[in-house]
Amino acid sequence: MFFGGAISGSWVDFVSEWQSRRFINVMSLDLLCLCLIFPLIIRDDMLRRNIDSNTLFWVISLIPLLGTLVYLCFRPSLPQSETN
Repeated sequence: MFFGGAISGSWVDFVSEWQSRRFINVMSLDLLCLCLIFPLIIRDDMLRRNIDSNTLFWVISLIPLLGTLVYLCFRPSLPQSETN
């Protein structure tokens, strides 16, 4: 969907709407921030759960919403720490 919009959409119209409508501005910046920050959080979570798969990491990172959703639904539980 993103690539279709990026290829066939009008960048001039997007920039115009981005400058004039606060909702589009905020949502675009939010998506950008989440796409940049979330892979760092996912990598840390995978290491805590002893998941060592670069392929899985890249699939989750490059499919912004669905990859994350599938990972959060099917990730294993955290290992139990031994405390005395």
